[in-house]
Amino acid sequence: MNIRKEWLGFALSLLVLFFLSTVLLLFSRKNFHLQAIESQDNLIRTELTTLVEENEYKLLERDITFLDLGVPEMAYNQEELLEYIALDVLTLPRVNQVHAYDTAGKPIPLATGTMSNPVAKRFSLTEKNTPAFFYHNQGDSFSLFFRITTFEGTYIFEILLEEDFILNEWEKIDGQLLEQGFLIILAGILILYVIFHFMTKHIQERERKLEQQNTLLRKTNQKLAQAYKTVSLGALTGHLMHSLKTPLTSLQILASEADKNNNIDPKELADVHGQIKDLVSQSLHSLQEIENQNQAYEMRIAEIFKLVIDRTSSISKLGNVIIKDSSNDELTLDNLRSSLLSPIIISLLENAFQSRKDTEVTLQAEKDNHSLLIHVKDTSTGIPASEQDFLFDPTKSRKKDGTGLGLALAQQLARSMGAKIKLIHSDNGGSHFTIFLNIEPNQVESVY
Repeated sequence: MNIRKEWLGFALSLLVLFFLSTVLLLFSRKNFHLQAIESQDNLIRTELTTLVEENEYKLLERDITFLDLGVPEMAYNQEELLEYIALDVLTLPRVNQVHAYDTAGKPIPLATGTMSNPVAKRFSLTEKNTPAFFYHNQGDSFSLFFRITTFEGTYIFEILLEEDFILNEWEKIDGQLLEQGFLIILAGILILYVIFHFMTKHIQERERKLEQQNTLLRKTNQKLAQAYKTVSLGALTGHLMHSLKTPLTSLQILASEADKNNNIDPKELADVHGQIKDLVSQSLHSLQEIENQNQAYEMRIAEIFKLVIDRTSSISKLGNVIIKDSSNDELTLDNLRSSLLSPIIISLLENAFQSRKDTEVTLQAEKDNHSLLIHVKDTSTGIPASEQDFLFDPTKSRKKDGTGLGLALAQQLARSMGAKIKLIHSDNGGSHFTIFLNIEPNQVESVY
C-alpha cells in the first residue's frame, strides 16, 4: 500500500494527541480523587469542630452542677471528653472507627478503641494548616487525620471511613474522565483529519500542477535540445568542410606531382593524412557528444586546453602552445559546450599557425562576474586594420585561396552555445582573441 507521507504525519499527530490526552487525564484523575477526599475531610472537620464545642459545653455545665453539689471529684477529665467526642463521631454516616493520639502521635486509650498507627506520628510532624491528610490500605478503611483543640489541649483524631464509599466516588470520577477523554480524543481526531485532508488535497493539487509544469518543461527542453542539435550539427559540418580544405588542397598538389612522375615526400603525405584523420576524429567526437547530450558530465577548462593542444600538435611542428596559470583553472563546462569550445579554439590556433609557422600561442581562462573569458594570444604577423572589420564575414577572406568561413564558423559555433568571439587587438606582434561565455554565479550550466 502506498501511504503518503502526509498521513504518516497524521498518524504521528494522533500518537502525540493520545499521549498528551492520557497525561492530562491521569493528572486530572489524581486531582479529582484528592478533591473527593478533601470534600469528606471538610465535612467531617466541620462536624468534628461542632461536636468538640458541644461536648465541652455540655461537660462544663455538668461540672458546674457537681461543684454546686460539692462533689468536684466528679468533674470530667481528658479521656472522658475524648470518649464523648469519639462516640458522637461514630454516629456520623460512613464512619467505622475513631482513634485518639496526643500531639506526638502516641495513642490515647479510649473505650471506643485504642490503636497504635505510625501514620499518626507522621501527621504529628506536619504543619497545623496541612490540607487533607489521609491513609489508605487496599481492602481496608480510609483513615483521615485531624487536629482538635479543647480546653485540655490539642489532640489528633484518626477517623476511619468506609472504603466502598470513597472507591465508588473515585469510580464515578474515573467514568466521567474516560467519557470526557474519549470525546476530547474523538474531537481531536476529527479536527486533525479535516486539517490533514485539506493539506493533502492542497499538496496533491500542487504536485499535479508541478508535474504538469515538469512535463511541459521536458517537452520544451526536448524541442530546444533538438534545435540546439540542428544548429550545432550545421556548424560542425561547416567547420569540418572548411578545415578539410587545406589538407585536400595539399592532396591535390601531391596528386598533380604524382601525375608528372615527380617524387612525393612520404613525410608530407603522412602529415596530410594525419591532418585529415585528426579533423575527422574531432568532428566525430563532437557529433557523438551532441548526440549523447542527455549523458552530461563536466570538463575542467584546463582539460579542454590540453585536449586542444593534443589535437593541434600536427598542424605546426615549429609552433608552441602555452597554458597560462590561472586561479580559475578549476572552472568546468558541461560536455556539450566543451565539445563546441574545442573546435573554436582549434580554429583560432590554425589561423595563427598558418600566418606564422613558429608562432607561440598562449591560452588562458578567467572568470569575470557572470562570464567565463577564454583568451587566445599569439605572436603571429597580426591582422591588418583594414581587414578587422569583416573578420567574421563568411563572404570575404584575407588569405589566398581562402573561403572566409573559418572564423565565421567559429563565431557560429560560439553563438550556438550562448557565447561570442571578439578580437581584442592585433598588430605586427600578434593577435589577441577572447571568447565570452555566459555562466551563472559559482557554476556553469548548459544553455539548451
